[in-house]
Amino acid sequence: MFRIDIKKSVVLRADGFTDMADYSDKHRDHSLSSTTGTGEFTGTKTFDQAKKLMVSGWSKPLETIESIRDRVRERVGLIDGNQFQFDHATYGTRLDVSSYAIGSPLALLNAYEEPERRKTRFVRILVDTSVSWMVDKRDIETRGAAIVALCDALNTLGYSTEVWATSSIASAMSKESDKFVALVPVQGVGEPWDVRSAMFPLAHASFLRRIVFGLMESLAPEERERFRVGNAYGFPSASSKGSLADVHCGGADIICSSEPGEIKHVVADPVKWVLSQCKNLGVISQEEAE
Repeated sequence: MFRIDIKKSVVLRADGFTDMADYSDKHRDHSLSSTTGTGEFTGTKTFDQAKKLMVSGWSKPLETIESIRDRVRERVGLIDGNQFQFDHATYGTRLDVSSYAIGSPLALLNAYEEPERRKTRFVRILVDTSVSWMVDKRDIETRGAAIVALCDALNTLGYSTEVWATSSIASAMSKESDKFVALVPVQGVGEPWDVRSAMFPLAHASFLRRIVFGLMESLAPEERERFRVGNAYGFPSASSKGSLADVHCGGADIICSSEPGEIKHVVADPVKWVLSQCKNLGVISQEEAE
């Protein structure tokens, strides 16, 4: 776990899920909400359950992911596959009539397959998980499933993806207030998706309300007071271009907001949201997105 201090703001960046979960577990305050919070609010009955899901994975939203993914694939199509190549030779399975007509000894064609080659670019996605208590847990799950379906669509269109999860908390309801930012990589460029592992930070209420609250409880007493740890745990601070989370993940191409209205927009029509993100990136046309 790396700590970065910027004036009175704090960024905690983990190497991975186990690193973040272990640090939170070690430093949490057992008398505060990361431990004592009820299952209805936190999404799990205990901190240990949340830690197990983060380290071992969570499979509940898989059906939702498949449903969104399949409907998106119908719209964007598939481009993976093989293509045939032909070499002229003195033996082969096909005759090249024009070569034969001029008397070339290399008049036969030998066919073989090779994977289709294409240029690969990557898209960095930052997912803000500092979700208000007003957002239903099922909406958090559906948004997470839509984000995985978006990555699948981009992979299908020839783009690699890099995904980060963040919780960005403000000390007061002001853009200028101090921030606490937790940041963890979910998927690296070129890495295959481990969906069971990715779904906990992307789609489970306990990522914020158990794991990240535990990280906030590790702060110094003055910092805990400033971020109202043990009370409201600060205020959601929308991640945006140039925000601490954006800067420290390397600059995102897509930022998935934690604002309740934005989450409702995704949940209302996940397929439309996925296609609109692809259109905004310029990887599909306006007609394909509609």
